[in-house]
Amino acid sequence: MNLPTSFSELPVNIFVAGLCVGYLIGIIFCRKKSENTNSEDTKQSELQNEIPTHTVALIVNSSLKMGKGKIAAQCGHAIISLCKKANKNSKKLLKEWIEEGQDITLFTVNSSENFDDLMQMAEMESLNQCVIADAGRTQIKSGSLTVMGLGPADIETINRVVGQLPLYL
Repeated sequence: MNLPTSFSELPVNIFVAGLCVGYLIGIIFCRKKSENTNSEDTKQSELQNEIPTHTVALIVNSSLKMGKGKIAAQCGHAIISLCKKANKNSKKLLKEWIEEGQDITLFTVNSSENFDDLMQMAEMESLNQCVIADAGRTQIKSGSLTVMGLGPADIETINRVVGQLPLYL
């Protein structure tokens, strides 16, 4: 039997049969992949739709009059610092917070002097905490305390420390 050397020499019935088999195989594999992806997406969606029980609190020092981008950057530094600490000290809380969708609430204080009281309260509650001091390369003076971070922890514990503070709007 001589095999065809080009596409044009291939008998039409063999070409059509091969095309159909390839199409069916594609449907089968795509369906399996789609079913697996949908179940993973559904599981993640269900976790994120639950009311979170863990949170991180970020307290912004409003007296510094930082721009929104600067505040976002400082909050990012605080989140990274808290996650590093939680990865060492409280991996279970970190994992639960991540699985619940990483709830974060921003609060505000009028002075970095408020951070001292909040840090003492956080220590009494055994919370992970950090205070971010700016490097002074853009908007504000070097060493200015910009943001304090607490958590991740259960919401009730966080609220005992920051519950009286106004939300950052």
